[in-house]
Amino acid sequence: MRLVVLSRPEHVAHVLVAQARRYGKSVSYRELEHALGRGLVTSEGELWRRQRRIVQPMFLRRTLGRFVPTFAAETRRMLEGWASAADGAPPADLDVGREMTALTLAIAGRTLFSADLRGEARAIGDALDVVLPVITHRTEALFNLPLAWPLPAHRRFHAALATTDRLVQGLIDARVRAQAAGPAGRAADGPPADLLAALVAARDPETGAPMPSRQVRDEVVTFLMAGHETTANALAWTFHELGQHPAWADRVAEEAARELGPGDPTPEALARLETTRRVVSEALRLHPPAWTVEREALEDDVVDGWRVPKGSLVMLPQLLVHRHPALWDDPARFDPDRFLPERVAARPRMAYFPFGAGQRQCVGEDFAWLELLAVVALVCRAGRLEPAPAPAPAPEVGITLRARGVLARWRPRALAPSPGACAPAAVSQEVP
Repeated sequence: MRLVVLSRPEHVAHVLVAQARRYGKSVSYRELEHALGRGLVTSEGELWRRQRRIVQPMFLRRTLGRFVPTFAAETRRMLEGWASAADGAPPADLDVGREMTALTLAIAGRTLFSADLRGEARAIGDALDVVLPVITHRTEALFNLPLAWPLPAHRRFHAALATTDRLVQGLIDARVRAQAAGPAGRAADGPPADLLAALVAARDPETGAPMPSRQVRDEVVTFLMAGHETTANALAWTFHELGQHPAWADRVAEEAARELGPGDPTPEALARLETTRRVVSEALRLHPPAWTVEREALEDDVVDGWRVPKGSLVMLPQLLVHRHPALWDDPARFDPDRFLPERVAARPRMAYFPFGAGQRQCVGEDFAWLELLAVVALVCRAGRLEPAPAPAPAPEVGITLRARGVLARWRPRALAPSPGACAPAAVSQEVP
């Protein structure tokens, strides 16, 4: 296999934008099909275009504000759990990665599928701990044995995948029954306006046939697993950096208190969180959860004078571009002011692409940004995640850049209790 690693903005623009037709999904994504099937991440061609058209309306920027109350409610529930656990007890170490995984899974369940998945967080997290390492190994190995062979690792892989499939199929079956029952089987205002509703209601424009059940499964698994996993990693790395740089955590808290007030955020208030956005942007620069984009050259090409023969595997690692010393001063240093408007304008656009670029840029980018801003602001307003006395966290480089060993102790801030506030003394509210 011929591998070409490109690490400059002009290379990214060439492969993902200007000459995107010359490049297709790499073999790594084909291995991902064992877990995700042919969902939006792994599909290509007409299948990808059709599925993208179906899910795109769910993620239009002008409609995303309706999810902000859910972001706030689930974050508030998490904070209340931390406060209850800490009440009168010595500070306990929180596994921030695990906590953020449970939170983003709950948010994905509520917003995308109108389902309460909090009780499934541990099972899905454990399943991902099995599935992702197997896929990572297969993408790196020179030779792979068929997954159908009954090896111990393969049996664990299939058992873990069966766990997520049972959950996903239950969600799909319940929604199909509800929509087939007609008005009597729905809420007065019709089925929930969520991703699952869009997938189940989709019809082939020529035949009128519904989307095949396997395709619905693949899309649900893709958004459930890929969607919450990357956001959880982004949050864990952000809180790791804030723990190392408490002055920035205080600035985020002050901004949140000023712009959000004591209650829950609105989309308009989140848009005013300039410091918080810079902090999250810098965490995504240093620790991009989707740390590389890979393509396969479908025909011969030349990139910046280098010949890229047909069949070459081309890597565009955000992890390298985001730390390139020609683009970033002291690139390993945490400095959110890199994202002040004038400094952003001075850099090439593709110096920073945590959500990818081109026609296959992440469809959920705006959704993710709202979620990241809401969670970081609310957590910092309520308290501080101080690093626990433990070894530094180790990045786990696989399909995603997972945050392993981010341990912290929760220190509530002394805030006066207010209705809807995320202070420990706040009154618990029902999730809307």
